Amino acid sequence: LDVAADGELHVVEGELNAWTLASYGHHALGLPGAGPGAGWLAGWVREVARAARLVAWYDDDEAGAKGRSALAAAVAAELGEGWLRRHARWCTPPADLNDLHRAGQLGALLEAAPWRG
Repeated sequence: LDVAADGELHVVEGELNAWTLASYGHHALGLPGAGPGAGWLAGWVREVARAARLVAWYDDDEAGAKGRSALAAAVAAELGEGWLRRHARWCTPPADLNDLHRAGQLGALLEAAPWRG
């Protein structure tokens, strides 16, 4: 759970997507799937607290919605709703991040940095 120098930590669905984001210079944690509790360990919330910004990338499907809710609940339970509002950003990419990379579209999406708005 390394936090980047700019304080960002990205959470993504799937280890391959984490490797893909890392190849673009982002610190990312890949969870195996997005179902409730899929790969997320409660102790990680303390580490997340070191991040100035938590960026969560979840697919626009039922599993993504459940994963997003589970992560938000875990973080809010330990750090509070206020921390979540101030520091967490939720991104729903138009496709899987690795697929966007292979199609040559991920760079433009990352440059737009939708989580910094």
